[in-house]
Amino acid sequence: MKRAFVIFLVALLFCSAMPSFAEEDWLKPYDEPVTVRFGRCSDVPNFPEGENLGSNGYTQWLKEQFNLQFEGEWVLSDRTDYSTRITLAMSSNSLVDVFEVVDLIQLRQLIDGGMVADLTEAIESDSSDLLKAIIESDGGMDVYFGPNVRGSDGAIYAFPCNAPGYEFTLIWIRQDWLDALGLETPTTWAALEETAQAFVDNKMAGDQTVGIEMMNTLEDTYCSAGSPGPVFWRYGAYPNNWIVDEETGDFVYGSVQPEMKQALAYLHELYGKGLIDPEFATKNWTESLIAGRSGIVFGAWWIGAWPLNSVKTNDPNAQWVPTLIYDDNGTYNAVAPSVETESMYWVVRKGFEHPDVLVKMANIAAEQQNLFGIEEFDLYEKHIPHEVDTYYSNVGYKMDYHVWPIDMKLRMYDQLIHLEKVWTKLVEDVQNGMEIPTFATESFDGKLIVDYMNGVDQSGQGLHVYTKTLALQLLAANRDRISTRQLYTAPITPTMEMAWTNLSDMESQTFVRIVMGELPVDAFDEFVSNWYAQGGSMIVDEVNAIMK
Repeated sequence: MKRAFVIFLVALLFCSAMPSFAEEDWLKPYDEPVTVRFGRCSDVPNFPEGENLGSNGYTQWLKEQFNLQFEGEWVLSDRTDYSTRITLAMSSNSLVDVFEVVDLIQLRQLIDGGMVADLTEAIESDSSDLLKAIIESDGGMDVYFGPNVRGSDGAIYAFPCNAPGYEFTLIWIRQDWLDALGLETPTTWAALEETAQAFVDNKMAGDQTVGIEMMNTLEDTYCSAGSPGPVFWRYGAYPNNWIVDEETGDFVYGSVQPEMKQALAYLHELYGKGLIDPEFATKNWTESLIAGRSGIVFGAWWIGAWPLNSVKTNDPNAQWVPTLIYDDNGTYNAVAPSVETESMYWVVRKGFEHPDVLVKMANIAAEQQNLFGIEEFDLYEKHIPHEVDTYYSNVGYKMDYHVWPIDMKLRMYDQLIHLEKVWTKLVEDVQNGMEIPTFATESFDGKLIVDYMNGVDQSGQGLHVYTKTLALQLLAANRDRISTRQLYTAPITPTMEMAWTNLSDMESQTFVRIVMGELPVDAFDEFVSNWYAQGGSMIVDEVNAIMK
């Protein structure tokens, strides 16, 4: 499913008149102080002494601007521990006011149990123009707020975090190895395979050289590192994802479609040629990569932040370049994310007097993540004061949007394309000796990028920001050659609750064994039959009954 119509729509929205401060009613403070007890599943940032998630440079402004006081009661990094904390609070009727949910089954229990507030009115009345544009860029209200976040009455009870487009997997290659062998950056599958073979044959990392590094789960995971998504997309396969059958209009599970058999056969072929590590099924692929053994790896535009920066730290000579591998028609086949790709939702306790607090914080998150606070580049007015937005970088701390108490990821679908224009312009300004403004979006550091390009700084952090620049430019230059298939997040159905764990285990084991040659490729057919027989058929029917 193409996204051209969405991008065009967003462009029209961006070109509309910028709202004035007076029109943004959501900025009005509460008449009386409002205390918000919140919970979230995340690590705790390394704050300066005396600060925490409830009391810091950002929450001070929220207090002054909105008359809001935040108190962090549940802050746990482990998803299982965090979900257990919510379960205990549900049973004891002691939920906090605003909290994150990271488990779909638990979200459904909260909604069906009448424990969370109806957010429909607050979303309609308090969303900023920017937040409305973000929702439109993902297909509008009905798509953004799908069945998973609605009750039987059709009302909205949870606000999902989203992911921007263009964070699908790219192919990353050791540029220094290409240079050493006199090879060009591959852009076809045949050339990629020849490159991997050359890396292995020439033992670029010694006897343990890995031509193509990848994770062992064989899933197509959006916005990730290690997932061999491009191999799957080459054949029109989308494992571990729900898609729409273009002929019938039904929702189908990608792992059991016939195209998946072709993708597994190709991976088995690469494995047989020694281009995939013989131990890929059991080893820690990131340790292998960071140790400098890998020539090719899969990952989104940001993997210079991790793990490629660690490769550079261990091997100062390591250089990485992103590329796209095109099909015979010159197209790069990729995916468009489901709104709920992040599997993170924010809710408000039923009975809390101010459910609109969550929408106000969504507006703040939208500004912090999509705007720069620089009039030349911003398409909407940014109301977070620049001194607040850049507070931590000004005092020597590297912080990002996770520091705000309500930690929501909210991005415009084509945010990265817009970001590339800003990023490239500021790098050029630094190269021309100009002073550039500071901002708190996406870890940008223009001076460090230029220093890395000039060989002055060859640190892991330098590689991080430089490779992000390369990836953004690659995506922007090739956006007309990228074709995406829309992914969907299925609801948790009754049969899925009972059977999904067993079905997933069977899928993972079968796929890995086929790639390693322990099972013939034709074993895929038996797997599909078993998948449908052991609950998959009922799950597909249940998903379609809810989503169609």
